[in-house]
Amino acid sequence: MANCQSLLGQRRNMVTYITSNGKLLNHQGLETLAKAGLDILELSLDGYDAIDGSKKSLGGDETVIDMLENAKRQYGLRFKVHQVLAGSTLQETPKLLELSRRRNVPISFGLVFDPSFEESSVDSSELRRTLELILESQRDGTPVINPAQYFQEGITSL
Repeated sequence: MANCQSLLGQRRNMVTYITSNGKLLNHQGLETLAKAGLDILELSLDGYDAIDGSKKSLGGDETVIDMLENAKRQYGLRFKVHQVLAGSTLQETPKLLELSRRRNVPISFGLVFDPSFEESSVDSSELRRTLELILESQRDGTPVINPAQYFQEGITSL
């Protein structure tokens, strides 16, 4: 934390951005980062509920979102959620979209799929349904950051 604070204090004409799984975040740490000048914190999540083999989920507990919203109100620290769309995470995407919509939390997605790779762990029909759901949610007002074209091109590539 001290190294981050030192680096943030030296910034000149740049936006500072950190990615975290949220497990070690607390009120004091967020205050320290915000006061040091952190602009955006990305909360990288595999899912809303627990996922086998992943430490990047909320486990159904939105406390970290509460802390980030408090840091935003108190210090202007912006935050967003990010999910990588992989075979093990697709079933959690609807829950994260619902969280984003309900709490008005910006969300972005990373598409990791190579249809030419024969042993891809992503089922293409499930991925297509997920991309279509993201597009529908975005049209309905969920604050999805990615441009719609990102998901449209993902669908086209399947």
